[in-house]
Amino acid sequence: MNPRFPEAYFHRSQLRRAQDDLAGARADIDKALGLDPSSSDNYAESGFLYYRSNDLAAAKRHSSQAVALNPKNGFAYCTLGMIAAKRNSETEAEGYFTQALAVDPNDSRAYQQRGLLRQRQGNNAAALEDLDHAIFVHPEDATAYNNRGWARIGTGDFANAVLDFEKALAIAPDYDFARKNLHYAQSLLNSPRDSEAVHMDLGQPVKTRTSSSKNALGEDMLPPAPAPAFAKSPPPLGETLTPTP
Repeated sequence: MNPRFPEAYFHRSQLRRAQDDLAGARADIDKALGLDPSSSDNYAESGFLYYRSNDLAAAKRHSSQAVALNPKNGFAYCTLGMIAAKRNSETEAEGYFTQALAVDPNDSRAYQQRGLLRQRQGNNAAALEDLDHAIFVHPEDATAYNNRGWARIGTGDFANAVLDFEKALAIAPDYDFARKNLHYAQSLLNSPRDSEAVHMDLGQPVKTRTSSSKNALGEDMLPPAPAPAFAKSPPPLGETLTPTP
């Protein structure tokens, strides 16, 4: 790798992030920024790495700088939305996800993030619409099927939730989130008592998990959407893929 090329450090940072080597990714993106502090992509990658490390202040600062350098950096807008969601600023978060989609109407990542946010707000119809778009844009994205299946559990549509989890596993057989969610959806489908509990408790206040999920790449996600109060313990919930910019 040519040490004078910031692009090389940028791409290796992305690779190391995907491998969950956050320290190596941070070292590389810092070198990239040192060589090219005018790069919006470098700041966007740095901002997301700060998000992964739960340094939300630095994450927002660098993601905002990415947008200042390039107002069409959808990856940075999406990270800003994830930061806002983690701070429970849901209106702000939805605005950022919508801005990301204004930049790129085919941004599957932004559709998924906004869909999970809307599902967390109890707006299952809008959530399903976003997740349908994500699948239309990227039909081989296993996480999109997993997330849509989770939203369908929220509406009580257990049969189609099962189909979505099965599709996710057909794409990614080792996808543990989808496998656990599939087993849970099947249990709801086969248990009238549990099914009734889901319908009865839809839209009622529930306790929200505050820890982030991780996807198959080990990347931290938007905080999981709260489920209705199930008769059984809820499954691992939805998660979203965060492709590199």
